[in-house]
Amino acid sequence: PWPGLDAYNEASSKFFHGRNAEAAELLRLINLAPLTVVYGKSGLGKTSLLQAGLFPSLRAEHYLPVLVRLDFAAEIKNPPLQQVKQRLKEALDSVKAEYPAFEADDSLWEYLHRKDAEFWSTDNFPLTPVVVFDQFEELFSRTDGSDKLVEQVLDGLADLIENRIPAELAQETAGPRRSRLDLLSQRYRIVLSFREDFLPEVRRWEKRVPSL
Repeated sequence: PWPGLDAYNEASSKFFHGRNAEAAELLRLINLAPLTVVYGKSGLGKTSLLQAGLFPSLRAEHYLPVLVRLDFAAEIKNPPLQQVKQRLKEALDSVKAEYPAFEADDSLWEYLHRKDAEFWSTDNFPLTPVVVFDQFEELFSRTDGSDKLVEQVLDGLADLIENRIPAELAQETAGPRRSRLDLLSQRYRIVLSFREDFLPEVRRWEKRVPSL
């Protein structure tokens, strides 16, 4: 069945054909590095490739795909990276994983770097979250010109991707918060997927994120 303008989702992966090589290449890149970038023209099927092509392969390798499409609507009070925390929790709950409790004052960086941040499947395999930002270009197109919001999201993601201690945790007064963290660990992966006409906006971010 063809879903028309909708993307193939993970549940319809058995109907999704012809992109095995691309899905395998994405899996190879995710295995190699903390950041993978997917970009292409609008309508080429990036979302279908991720959900129906990549996600089943990730699960087979004990990765946990976490699909995120940030919501920048004015009525949404949850900041973007807190939305990622919520999506992560939902993804963990969906597979009945064992995981440490989320604390309201934990940033996403703090939670993922806690010494007890281990995620276990029901059959006792450690899971590695793969946070997939689909339609990432909306950070630039749907934030109503809020440079401050864009910078906050880019700074937070830069710290995650480069495994850099956030400024607020580097302060001397943050010692007690740092003591419960494994500052060197990076037990997660990030995938950015966006339309290629937004490549210039993303490339301006390269100084802060050399991994790009």
